[in-house]
Amino acid sequence: MQICKWLLTLIHINIMKYSILQLIASGLNHRSDIDGAYEITDPFLRFWFRFICPYQALIESGQLRLLLTLKGLSLKDM
Repeated sequence: MQICKWLLTLIHINIMKYSILQLIASGLNHRSDIDGAYEITDPFLRFWFRFICPYQALIESGQLRLLLTLKGLSLKDM
């Protein structure tokens, strides 16, 4: 498997990892049944990409009420 230098660096400093996912449901053990995925392992970056990044424009523009409305919350819930 050949990966780019930057991804290899992130894996080396334990920010990301490569996990092999095997499709057990198919009942086959051929090489084509094995797939992999990269996962962010750093807790801060996981939080950032899950909760901040998707709504960054709303947060930076101060539209917190709209953000809360989109998430089904209100200021009373805080």
